[in-house]
Amino acid sequence: MSMAIINVMEPGFSTAVIDLGRRSFQSSGVPISGPMDGISFRMANSILNNFEGAAVLECTVNGPTLCFDAPTTICVTGAEVDLFLNEDPESTNKPINIEAGDILRIGNCKKGMRCYLAIKHGFHSPEYLGSKSFYYPISPKSFLSAEDELEYSELEQLKPVKQSRIRSSIFLHKESLWVVKGPEWDLVHKQEHKLINTRMTIGPNNRMGYRIDSDIETPNSNMFSSAVIPGTIQLTPAGQLLIATADCQVTGGYPRVLVLDEIGLSILAQKRTGQGISLNWKRD
Repeated sequence: MSMAIINVMEPGFSTAVIDLGRRSFQSSGVPISGPMDGISFRMANSILNNFEGAAVLECTVNGPTLCFDAPTTICVTGAEVDLFLNEDPESTNKPINIEAGDILRIGNCKKGMRCYLAIKHGFHSPEYLGSKSFYYPISPKSFLSAEDELEYSELEQLKPVKQSRIRSSIFLHKESLWVVKGPEWDLVHKQEHKLINTRMTIGPNNRMGYRIDSDIETPNSNMFSSAVIPGTIQLTPAGQLLIATADCQVTGGYPRVLVLDEIGLSILAQKRTGQGISLNWKRD
C-alpha cells in the first residue's frame, strides 16, 4: 500500500490531527489530548471500518480546504457543516469516494461546533509519546497551517459507495448533561438546587475546558492539588464551574464537585459560548 499526500490549501479556524490520545503520561503532567467529541470521532472511523482509534482531523467552527493526490475514501461526522467536493455539495455521515486531484472544502459549522474528518486507514502522521494528537509542545504545533502536508494510504480500487447515510448526531440538539458526584461533592451538597436541573450559560471555552457561568457559594477548603480527568467539574473561587476537557491539566486545586460522562462531554463539545446547558443526575 503506497503513501499519498493531502495538501492543506486552507487550514480552517483550528484544525488538528487527533487520535485517542496519550494515556500513559499523566504522571508526568502530559494531558490526554483525545477527541473533544468522542462519539462523533468513533462514528467517523466506524463508518469507514477503520480501527477505532485511527487518527482523524478535528475541525472547530469551520474546516480546511484539502487537495488529495490519490484515491481514497473519507467521511465527515459531528457538527452540521457546509461540505463541498470540487464545489459540489456533499453529505456528512456517509462514505465519500475521493479521486486524485479532488478538492474537499469543509465550510462553517451550522449546528454544533466541531466536525471530524476520517480517512480510510487513518492519517499517517508522526507519533509523539505514542499518539498522533496535536498538543504543543509535545507535538511541533497545535493546529494545521496552510501548505502543510498530510500522509494517507492510497486506495488502488475504490468500492462503490451506497447512498444511505447515518442520521445526524442527536447530541447536537441536546442540552442536558448527565453527571455523578465528584470527590468533593459534600462541600456543596446543600446547593444542589443551584447545580442540578438548573439552566446555566456556557462561558469562554477551548480544548482545555469550558467555563460555566453560575453563582455557587464557594466553601472554605484548603485541599491539596488532586487528579483531574476530562469530565471533572471543578468549582472556582469565583463561584463558577470549570469542566475539564480533552487537553485539561492533570491536577487541580479546586473542589471536584461533579463528574461528566463521555456522552455529556460529546454534547458539551458541540456547544458554543452563550448557549445553555443543564446538569442532571445520571440514571443507573
